[in-house]
Amino acid sequence: MNQPSDWVTLPGEACIDVGYSTENSASNPYVLPATLPAGLPAGGTYSKVIVKAGNTGTSVVHENTVYAPIEVTGTTVKWIYRAALVAGDTFVHDEKGSISHVIVCAVPAPAAVAQCIPDSAISYTYNPADNSGIVTVANPKGSTGVLCKPLYITATSWKYKQNAVWGQTLDQVNKVAITTPGTYSYSAAVACGQGDIYASRTAFIVPTAELTGPQPWEKFLSGLGFATSTPGNTYTQQPTNCYGLVVPVAPALTTATACGAYGTVTPAVTDGVLYSTVFTNATGDYTVTATPTAGHHFGGWEKSKVWSGNVGAYVECVLKPTVTISTGECYADTGYSSKTVTAVFNNVGSNVPVTFTGPGVSETVPSGTSKTVQLSPVGNAGASLVFTAAGQTFTFAVPAFADCGAETNPNASAAVGACVYDENGKAGSRSVEFTFDNSKSNRPVDFAVASMPQLNRTVAAGATVKVTADNVSAAGGSYTVTADGKTFVLPVPACPEPTRPEPVTTHKVVESAPDCSTSSVTITTTDTTTSWVFDAATAEWVRGDDIITATTSTRDLTEGEAAHCLSIPTDPTSHDQVCLSNDESATLVSGYISVLLQAGVKYTIHNMADADATNDIVATTTDTSLEPGTYRVTAEALPGYTLAPFEPFPLFTIASAGACEQLPSHALADGSATGTDQSCSANSLMSGYITVALDQGLSYFIDGVELTSAVTNEKPGTYVVTGVAQDGFQWNGDPWTIVIAAAASSCLTVVTELKTLAFTGFTGGAGYVGLAGLMLLLGGALIIWSRRRNAQS
Repeated sequence: MNQPSDWVTLPGEACIDVGYSTENSASNPYVLPATLPAGLPAGGTYSKVIVKAGNTGTSVVHENTVYAPIEVTGTTVKWIYRAALVAGDTFVHDEKGSISHVIVCAVPAPAAVAQCIPDSAISYTYNPADNSGIVTVANPKGSTGVLCKPLYITATSWKYKQNAVWGQTLDQVNKVAITTPGTYSYSAAVACGQGDIYASRTAFIVPTAELTGPQPWEKFLSGLGFATSTPGNTYTQQPTNCYGLVVPVAPALTTATACGAYGTVTPAVTDGVLYSTVFTNATGDYTVTATPTAGHHFGGWEKSKVWSGNVGAYVECVLKPTVTISTGECYADTGYSSKTVTAVFNNVGSNVPVTFTGPGVSETVPSGTSKTVQLSPVGNAGASLVFTAAGQTFTFAVPAFADCGAETNPNASAAVGACVYDENGKAGSRSVEFTFDNSKSNRPVDFAVASMPQLNRTVAAGATVKVTADNVSAAGGSYTVTADGKTFVLPVPACPEPTRPEPVTTHKVVESAPDCSTSSVTITTTDTTTSWVFDAATAEWVRGDDIITATTSTRDLTEGEAAHCLSIPTDPTSHDQVCLSNDESATLVSGYISVLLQAGVKYTIHNMADADATNDIVATTTDTSLEPGTYRVTAEALPGYTLAPFEPFPLFTIASAGACEQLPSHALADGSATGTDQSCSANSLMSGYITVALDQGLSYFIDGVELTSAVTNEKPGTYVVTGVAQDGFQWNGDPWTIVIAAAASSCLTVVTELKTLAFTGFTGGAGYVGLAGLMLLLGGALIIWSRRRNAQS
């Protein structure tokens, strides 16, 4: 019985030897530790403590003293009952003062048994204004997720049958069954009556069709004892006088506004309202009376509602048109004589408009008025004139009359063309149109314009001629026209000179809202000067585009402004590790996160792989160097500042550049390019040329054209020679700028060209030509660093 395995254990129980011994248990008893020793069920409960000392039958009666809340039997066991074994309890052997060893046992904590959701998890609200509310069922930890008892709600509304509480007729029934956690709405709209919220734990309550008073089956939600923030009964009742309430509507009216038409009165059609109408056509008087039908009433329980008035009396239409004519004196017309005829259309005696028609005329004359109309002249043979109006015919005879003889009656007038202005508002020349009128003469007449003989005209009898004078001065004046002894002085007004308004300058100073990112305020000073342009269409100066000049300056925020400064954090950016390597060195550039430092904003960088927040980094510079990994950046306002609402930043990942190694070295190709000017030799002109070194490691290009020889003839000018490294070489040089100068002018023009010297051992490629062309486009100042690598021994 010295080993834990010697002891019978309960289901799940474990026992271990804790290795405790002492020669004096009185002063050093075994103390049960607060934390279960290793090997016992974590979170469990102590079940036995076995203290061993001596040998059964020799030094002690029972070598094992067992402390437990159950009885343990055996020849070597002394059982001591303890209802509970808890940390801090002390233990000794029942017979000896020493302890050889201690065995401690523990059982696992009992598994939690899921419980149904109790009524204490149920609460509700109720709004009597609209007979509605909400039931909320919480979900306690460890529950089965189902109510111990389901809840059945029946939301009901009733309508009064009369102006009294009882009886009532069932109107709406809405049911809600609740068995699981959640939020449940219930309602039943009430229209002139009563609303009730019934509830049961077994089944839905079924209301009867009629309610004549409180019934035994009425069980209200408020009577089930659930928690509520709106205490009171779950029912509501409206005033009984809402029963049968109807609103009478005024009749539609049409007023008699014209003769021959009656006014009308049309009563409304409304449920629950009876309308009766008394109407007299002749006078237009009316009375409409509205009364509620059985089971209905008006507001305030009024017995009736009356509308009365007049829509206008009926008037017969009266038509009494008359026509009269008068003739003028005889006048000589072209080749014969005529008299003018004037007609008067009289409609004073009518109360409706009348249309008068006659020779070449049709006029509608309003009632109670008359209209005088000039008709076509009548020749000396006379005429019969017939007019009609409102079904009546009026006939008039114009007697023949003697010929009036020869007669002239010339007339002249002038019409001035529109003033023409230039862009500065100055009026220029314009035109004048003269009208020579000989329509009332029966013989030709000569018309003459003083000082403008080119405009003189002979106008035939009965005719009218128009002539135009161009380039007439804008200053105006007058023209004199003579015709058959008559003189006409025709004035021409001067063109007005529009006055140009003076420019006006306004000065405006505006300060921007405080800028947290710069801790400053921008001051904008704007001068706006009006400008004026001439509008030839309207002949006036109008306002054109303003001339605006603006200058800006800044000032620091005051303490008060900075304390309420609103900052909008700027999104950070992340940058991966980069390996910068060449054939001389290799440098690993750290990855980093960049933030825009702003006044009042604190940026914190957290490594997602580090659970210790104390290792977070507060950004003090724009770029913060970081190891590869995933990071979260947060922004918060410093004291005295406020952050504008912003979306949280996404996670940032800094990728590793991997192994950073020095690149293999390559052969260095220096190369060279020189120029030789034109020269004279033996009265011959020797060509200028460019010479390049025969370096196997370079390809050469002159102004983007690849060279195929070491010497190339060129005319005077400036050239750019570029080298491009071939595979396995590198060239760190700059392009050469070569100037070929012209020879002396006295030299003869015979040209002797040098022989070209071909390259050997070079294999170029089309790729070099394209690259050289690109380098030429980029300019002669570009430094070329070309490294095309291959393995070399």
